[in-house]
Amino acid sequence: MIDDLVKNSEIPELRRGSDTIKAWEAYRDEAQLWRALSLLQIPVTFLSLLLSLLIWMYSQPVINIPPSPAPGEYSVGAIDDVVFVDYAQEFVNLFASYTPVNARKQFLEARKFLTEPVLTKFNDEIIVQELGVIETTSRTQFFFVDPAAIVIKRGRNEISITFGGERIKILAGSQLPSVRSEYEIRLVTVPRNRLNPFGIAIKSINLKDIEQ
Repeated sequence: MIDDLVKNSEIPELRRGSDTIKAWEAYRDEAQLWRALSLLQIPVTFLSLLLSLLIWMYSQPVINIPPSPAPGEYSVGAIDDVVFVDYAQEFVNLFASYTPVNARKQFLEARKFLTEPVLTKFNDEIIVQELGVIETTSRTQFFFVDPAAIVIKRGRNEISITFGGERIKILAGSQLPSVRSEYEIRLVTVPRNRLNPFGIAIKSINLKDIEQ
């Protein structure tokens, strides 16, 4: 009987495979992992600080500041055909298609595209003479460019662009027969500026009617 009491008073031994033991072992493994990481972090942090200090002491920063645009002039060969075509066609749209109401405004704007020797001729023949005739007779003109009839010829110092198409005039409310025409625009390069970044200008304008 005494033996039974002693036996019953003893604390039962927990089994190794119980849930409590497993949880403790898992916590122990995790604690060891974090301890190892913390021990490894100390030398890594020290080396990182040392390396950063060395880079800061021996670095020679170089700051590249782009130069401000200087006045200059492109060569004709340095500009793509499409840039010349767009420039010339914008002029043709202003000069070749007009009404008595907007002709003066368009011609004054078109004059900005020109350079000598055509600039003086344009002022004398178009602004002074032709513009007065257009406003007096109420003449209207439309020029429809044919994209398939655009011809580009490059020279050493200039480029020639010819726009072919139909030209229609309306005089005193009556439409005249359409005429197949060509505007030949010769362009050169001049010193560029903020308003003309490519430095393109028109040096001559030639209008030719094609016999049909």
